[in-house]
Amino acid sequence: MGSGGAPRLTETEKAIVRLHQQGLKPKEIAEKLGCSVKTVYKALSKYRKLVSMGISIDLGTQQVVSQQQQIQTTVQTPLQVQIPRIATQDQVLTAVREVMEGMIRVYTTSLTNLLSSLLRDYERTLIDAINELRRSVDRLCSEITSLHSTIQSLSSILSTVSSLKAPAVTSPPAPAVAQIPVKEVEIPEFVRDNPWVEILRTRAKYPQV
Repeated sequence: MGSGGAPRLTETEKAIVRLHQQGLKPKEIAEKLGCSVKTVYKALSKYRKLVSMGISIDLGTQQVVSQQQQIQTTVQTPLQVQIPRIATQDQVLTAVREVMEGMIRVYTTSLTNLLSSLLRDYERTLIDAINELRRSVDRLCSEITSLHSTIQSLSSILSTVSSLKAPAVTSPPAPAVAQIPVKEVEIPEFVRDNPWVEILRTRAKYPQV
């Protein structure tokens, strides 16, 4: 231990120094003790500073594994960053794969949201056009139905008219013309002796002459 008001190392810092002297790397020390790499570097820097000041430090011989509970309660700081405990290549690949999958999910979600927004706009436009087309088709169907009904009514009327028989129209009989023999009519003498009367009588009897 140092003397007077000289700074001292905590048990955690002593454990860090002991593991460092055993050849462990800062990341390995942090993983083994459950602390951050920053805490490891800070402890080693403090230890070197005390040694450079000529202060003798007793690191003790207590087993490092027994310091875990004390480390968790005394050396945690708000700025401490936990380093993932990656010990094998498979774990490294797994971690990288998880990071990549997370990035893919983020970009996929963003792209999906963008495409969904664009598709919603186009979908609304398409739906409006389809609805307008449907209304036009409905109006056309209504007009066709009305026209069909009119044609049926007209056909029925024509069938009724054609089935009716018009009454026969007969012309009134022509009045009979009395055929009066010329001989029976009293003709004045001056007419009877006229040659033209004889000619007219002959033509009346024989039209072709």
